[in-house]
Amino acid sequence: MGDGSMDERQQPAPAAERVRTDMWGTPADRQAIARFAESIAEQTPFKVCAIEVLRADRMLEFVAIHNNPDAEAKLLGQARPFDVMAPVYETGATYGAFTFIAREWRTPQTYDLLETYGYMPTFEEIEGPDAWHTDDMIVALLTDEDDRLRAVLHLDEPEDGRRPKGDDLLELSDRLQLGFTAVVNAVEREELLQRVRFADLTRRFIRQASNAMGLDELLELAHSKLREGFSATDFQVHLRESGTYKVIPEKMRGGRFLFEALDLMVERAWRTNTVVVFEPGEVWADDILTAEHVMVVEKFMSSTGIGTCVLVPIGAAGEFIGTIVIVRALDTPRWTASESVAALDVGRDLGRAVLNARAHEREQQLTEQLLRLDAYRSQLISTMSHELRNPIGVILGHLELLESSPDVPHDWQRSLAAIGRGAQRLDRLAEDLLTLSRLGNPAHPLERVRIDLVGVLEEAVEMQQLAAERRGVSVRIEPCEQPQVVEGDRAELVRVVTNVLSNAIKYSDPGDQVTLSVARERVRGAGVPRRGHRHLRDRPLDALRRVLPVDQPRRPQATHRARPADPAPHRPAPRRPGHRRLRAGRGHHHPRPPAGGRRMSPLPTPEEAPALVEQIARSHAALEAQLAGVTQRQVDEPSPLPGWDRSHVIAHLARHADSTTRLAEGARSRTPAVRYPGGTAGREAEIESSATQPASALVHDLVAADTRCLAAIRAVDAEGWTYELEWDGHLRPATRLLVARWREVEIHRIDLDLGFTADDWSDDFVAFLLPGELRRLPRRAPGVEVPGGLDERQTLAWLVGRGRPGLPELPPWP
Repeated sequence: MGDGSMDERQQPAPAAERVRTDMWGTPADRQAIARFAESIAEQTPFKVCAIEVLRADRMLEFVAIHNNPDAEAKLLGQARPFDVMAPVYETGATYGAFTFIAREWRTPQTYDLLETYGYMPTFEEIEGPDAWHTDDMIVALLTDEDDRLRAVLHLDEPEDGRRPKGDDLLELSDRLQLGFTAVVNAVEREELLQRVRFADLTRRFIRQASNAMGLDELLELAHSKLREGFSATDFQVHLRESGTYKVIPEKMRGGRFLFEALDLMVERAWRTNTVVVFEPGEVWADDILTAEHVMVVEKFMSSTGIGTCVLVPIGAAGEFIGTIVIVRALDTPRWTASESVAALDVGRDLGRAVLNARAHEREQQLTEQLLRLDAYRSQLISTMSHELRNPIGVILGHLELLESSPDVPHDWQRSLAAIGRGAQRLDRLAEDLLTLSRLGNPAHPLERVRIDLVGVLEEAVEMQQLAAERRGVSVRIEPCEQPQVVEGDRAELVRVVTNVLSNAIKYSDPGDQVTLSVARERVRGAGVPRRGHRHLRDRPLDALRRVLPVDQPRRPQATHRARPADPAPHRPAPRRPGHRRLRAGRGHHHPRPPAGGRRMSPLPTPEEAPALVEQIARSHAALEAQLAGVTQRQVDEPSPLPGWDRSHVIAHLARHADSTTRLAEGARSRTPAVRYPGGTAGREAEIESSATQPASALVHDLVAADTRCLAAIRAVDAEGWTYELEWDGHLRPATRLLVARWREVEIHRIDLDLGFTADDWSDDFVAFLLPGELRRLPRRAPGVEVPGGLDERQTLAWLVGRGRPGLPELPPWP
């Protein structure tokens, strides 16, 4: 500690930083802090008690000064940088929560700082070595449970005029702990109320902002929902690259020079995580604006009665994309530091929604282009097939005339037959091209009606009867006891069966018999339909296409009777020589990925990892919005999980996020990582310890853990995702941690029992997880099949132990 005097100072006092005053809290919040200051002063041998609150902008603002009217008039509402005052506090001696800084301990640097930012009270000093001097200081740095500074408490003017002894300060520190805690709680409460209010506002906005919403719709919704939440008389959203970027209302722009300066200010605010605040006579920003700029802004605000104009940067994924303009009238409450923090969160949430909307619009544009391309493809194929059929018809007509003529030499017959086969093949190709042009063509949709397959077989036999007689092949239809009804396009089914039957006749020898039959066969592992849609479970086309390929090359005589591939899962019955059998089966297929999503592999590749990271980010945002405003009573209520309250579910999600963070950091640095220190016992102990936190602290803990988790997984590069981590005693690719995190968040959101159900799962999540769970079912529960009547979401909920009552029981999941 130094004992330098004023003569030893080597540098002039720095100019005081100009800061915005009266920025912390509402009048009610400030009055509560004033009552705490009065109560604490009454419990101490000091006449004066002052409390500074650390604002979100790292400024210490005097919120309460008890029993010193002169200091109250000069300091109340004023603010000074904490980072500047910290060196002053470090020169003192610590006694419990208090730090005593004697006049003679100050260094030249701290003298300069206190001259610039301090206040010198005036009172009559007494004589003696332990006399209290006007520039002595006693402060208490009040921190929260995470050791973050929340407020600074000052005591001044001891009643006996003497410096307190160290033991007295220790005893006083212990006695005032309850008061210190009350001050910290009041500061946290003010911040939390603002965050919860805006979190609820953002949650309601995001719930209505569908992923399929266009940009204009999104901005209209943002204006209607967020304006009221910010208590704004005017609320605007201006985006870069949207063609409407004005930053502030047109009348306020004052020309291109002001527009560019404001744009630069907001972009810098994005980088420094701050907002820009305009008030009558003041512009709380950096030195970007010139005096001319400020004059234009102030003139506009004065003429329109604007009390506050706040510019909030909009951004996401590291990109600054626009500005929120919030305008308040003169008679409305002042903008606070906590509102700035909450507004920045809204700006980030809105930024993500804007990027989603832009992505949706780009997807719509791409879809329109693809539809136009597909229409051109269909038109081109249709034209080609018609152009082919015209000369083919001429060829076949002349061939028929030549074959029926008695004057054609016998040795020409072989050549004419070859020409006929080639022409027939071209004719079938042209017909297939016509069919292809009709598939997916909205102008000529396939008819989907209930059809008896036996009737389809009869029509195909009738069409090929003449060809069979010429070949010397008999055709029969195996009797069927019951109608075999499917849904489909009759004309196309007839064409497919006719084509297959034509091949069977063509590659059979004279005297052979071709038999057609229809049967229903259940394929193990059948899938379930997507919610809101009905599966076409009867798939005879697939079965028939597997029997005989079109235009199969002719095989040698000795092997042409080889049995065709049978789609049935069982071994077919023996077949008599010379007897070719066609079988139309009925089967099931696994569920397809929902529209708009894509089916990803159980463990994503490094190239797929970024997409899954963004899915996790969306799940985190939805989870945090779900918990915004949760009460202590709700947190203490039992969850659907045996032995766990909601607090345990929230704590588990937070600790799982930390586990994911550790694994991601290991993948990024290519070093071994531990999921849970202490294994299963350590994991359970962490959850139990975290679950004892108050509701607000527990939610804050989860949000902080989610933030760390996202930062960690976003920092992993493509090579890092190939790194193998230890997982339950085995080495697994690092991408497994992404699957685990997404799965944990989405499934445990149901366990919170706060209105989120399996029906709210996204199509992407169901498409990603359901196929793997269906594949695990035979090993997990042999003999148990998926119950009928369940859609995809209900099936997945049942497989992960969240199904409705009355369904078959499964072993514990996972």
